[in-house]
Amino acid sequence: MIYKIKQEDIKECIHFSTKYFLDPKKTRVGRTTGTYRGLGRMINDWLVGKLIEIGVKNILESYLSEKILNLDFEIHQANDDPDIVSVVESGKKRKPNLYVEIKNSSEGDNYIGLTKEQYESTIKNEIVDENPENYYIIYATIRQYSNNNKDLDPYGAYLKRTSPDNIYDEFDEIENLIVEIKNIISAKNLYDFGVDFKKDSYMYDPNLIKEVGNVTDKQLRKLLQGESVDNYSEIELENDILPLIPTVPSVDKPLEFGEVTIYGKVRLFKKENIKSQPVYIYAEEATKLEGSFLGKYELKKNNFYRCSIDTLGRNPRLQRNNIWLSRNNLEYLGLPTISESLEIIQKNI
Repeated sequence: MIYKIKQEDIKECIHFSTKYFLDPKKTRVGRTTGTYRGLGRMINDWLVGKLIEIGVKNILESYLSEKILNLDFEIHQANDDPDIVSVVESGKKRKPNLYVEIKNSSEGDNYIGLTKEQYESTIKNEIVDENPENYYIIYATIRQYSNNNKDLDPYGAYLKRTSPDNIYDEFDEIENLIVEIKNIISAKNLYDFGVDFKKDSYMYDPNLIKEVGNVTDKQLRKLLQGESVDNYSEIELENDILPLIPTVPSVDKPLEFGEVTIYGKVRLFKKENIKSQPVYIYAEEATKLEGSFLGKYELKKNNFYRCSIDTLGRNPRLQRNNIWLSRNNLEYLGLPTISESLEIIQKNI
């Protein structure tokens, strides 16, 4: 589901960012860093998120021509309103019947979900009224419609269009930028299938299976021939359950990930160093791995894969309580498709 970005969309978002910057009630100091935020930083903070809201609104409206959806482009001191703040139907403006939140989602995002605080506070909103089926979260991203070597930055594309300076030539054309919906979940989906990640626990990489390099592959194949390789040992499997071993020994095991069942014949090897213990799995035959949180993986016969657990970010300790789904697992949960979810939202909003 896509929407092609227009020049007036970017202009509207820049106008909003500038209005926010000039509001005397808004601080120009970052909340986390304490550093000054100039107009350029303010545009950077708001532009992509607001463009994504415009794109999602237009995708929704393309499904329901009889309803006009209004986004929130007003400046608030505190705001717990949904991103779609009103609906015009049969010429009459009313409050939405669903709470719709629109989030910027990059290709590298591994989880979708909310902090527990946000979930619990939004459930109490008058629109949601304690019913998680009235709360939808739409994840969308900005990408290029046709791949090329140009930079897709929307602000750069806007300056290219509006400035005679050829310094902006490396940016893409506005017409090649699109908003694409990646996922839609209801708070009910999140409540039913999400897993609690507690504050001060780790943010783990849920992408369980990774390719191995040529050098590592050659070392591991020596083990298959019965040769001894320094620091490598074989792990005995029990009950066809894959042990989830952190790469860094001091990191806690990811109990949030649950169990991963092996369907096929494999061998498991670990390389032990002082600071790391990467684990590798060898598929003696075509094999499937299935986990209730991590999803499904298919291993090709005679291939090695890395399967130890890494953490994400410089400081992987979580600062808040969260409820998350692994993006890799979404297609295996039997959730409504994007089209089906859009139809539900369009019908009920």
